Amino acid sequence: MNYRLLIGLHLLIMSCEEPYFIEEQQVETTVVIEGLITNQNKSHLVKISTTDDFYSIGPTPIISNAQVSVEDSEGNIYLYAEDADSPGYYFSEIFSGKVDLVYRLLVEINGQEYTAEETLLSVTTIDSLSYFLDDQEREYLRENDDNEPNRYYEVQFY
Repeated sequence: MNYRLLIGLHLLIMSCEEPYFIEEQQVETTVVIEGLITNQNKSHLVKISTTDDFYSIGPTPIISNAQVSVEDSEGNIYLYAEDADSPGYYFSEIFSGKVDLVYRLLVEINGQEYTAEETLLSVTTIDSLSYFLDDQEREYLRENDDNEPNRYYEVQFY
């Protein structure tokens, strides 16, 4: 009886190999604006692109010739210019963001305006950091550590 059950389960598992293809849906192209301001004194980046079809192969479509600026709550305006070597990437003049100021991003693309607003928050201070290896991880390291130079281990912190 167990032998028949085993064969039945094996046939059931082996018969589930048909690939599933997602039906392609027509979706409207959407503008994607990515940016970051830090408290580092440097040129900050805004990347502007569009969404693409699900099965699309190749680089993400970029948007050139946009007007990009950032204004802070003290009235300072920072203009961004598109990088000639990397279309779709816009860099600011050098400045450092200030904690607790509100920053407003303004992007204009072919007469259409996009805005976003956010407060620059302070970074939480890390007062301690520790790790723990369970027995399985220790055994794996013992068995696989061949003392090669430049060998790295992945560590995840939660």
